[in-house]
Amino acid sequence: MAGIYTRETTQTPQPVTIPGGEARPVLWLVVVISSVVNVVTSVTVGSVLVSNAFGLIALAGIAALINDHYRNRRR
Repeated sequence: MAGIYTRETTQTPQPVTIPGGEARPVLWLVVVISSVVNVVTSVTVGSVLVSNAFGLIALAGIAALINDHYRNRRR
């Protein structure tokens, strides 16, 4: 007999799958490429607007990675 403080299960453990796991490599690629382009355009005589645009793209990619992490973390 199971009491209110015990937990009995008869199910076997299932493997953990990460939903949407295909988005992470793409987001990492976006962050790395946009960061490199941002650094190159900042160091060279590139346009400030182009540098800022790639910096914002990098920040958006980082925000998307953080969002993906918190949505798909194990609890």
